[in-house]
Order: sequence, then structure tokens, then C-alpha cells
Amino acid sequence: MITRTARAAWTVLLLAASQAATAQSLYTGSVERDGSRLVLRSCDLIAHRFVLLDAPGHENTLSRELPERLGSGRDQVVVSVVAQYSEADGRSVLSVTRVTDVARGAPCRLLDALDARFQEAEAAAQPPAKAR
Repeated sequence: MITRTARAAWTVLLLAASQAATAQSLYTGSVERDGSRLVLRSCDLIAHRFVLLDAPGHENTLSRELPERLGSGRDQVVVSVVAQYSEADGRSVLSVTRVTDVARGAPCRLLDALDARFQEAEAAAQPPAKAR
């Protein structure tokens, strides 16, 4: 016979396990195409790569929310997504339920932002061209 306390403990454990399985977080990074896949490179120094997939029940979220043509270099696309992390075939995967922000041409990593600022400062420090 299961006691009331044991039943309550099992209920709490099952609820905690189900919430952990559906836990979602906010991920921000630059998006690029890798063949037919979309990949998010995190904005930290490691630039971890995550394969982006539509979460079950949220089909077409990525194709609807992201620009058709993703840029590269200075025209990179930085996004924030609400997603659940998992691993498949040795790859980190984000199952996306929502795209919260899309910014084209925005720097993602601190070093990119600093490099852009230095280039702006160098351009501003150049003497104006003499008119002939």
C-alpha cells in the first residue's frame, strides 16, 4: 500500500521531470546556413554552434520569422530565439518555439563590436581629401 506521503513525493518528482523535459531558454547568436540547415553561433567567445529546428507544434516558425536570404560578414543576421536544447547525432540542437528578435548587420560578439568601433574611429580620423 502506498502512503499519502509517498504518493505526494512521486507526484512532485513526476511534475519536476516533466517540467525539466520542456524547459526552454533564450539563445542569442548569429544565424548562417550550413547546407540545408540553419545554424546559430552563440554570441559568447566560444561561438558554440547549434542546429536550429522548428519545435513540434511550431512548424514554419524559422522560415516565417527569419529573413529569406541570410547575410554574411558585415551583413550578418543576429537573432534571439526561445528554444529547448537537445543533442542529436553528436550535434547541439535548438528546437525553436519563438523568434523574439532579428537584427541584420548587428555585431554579435564583443570582439566584432570592438573591431567595428575601431574601424569607425580610423575612418573618422582620416584627413579629408583635398579638392582640386
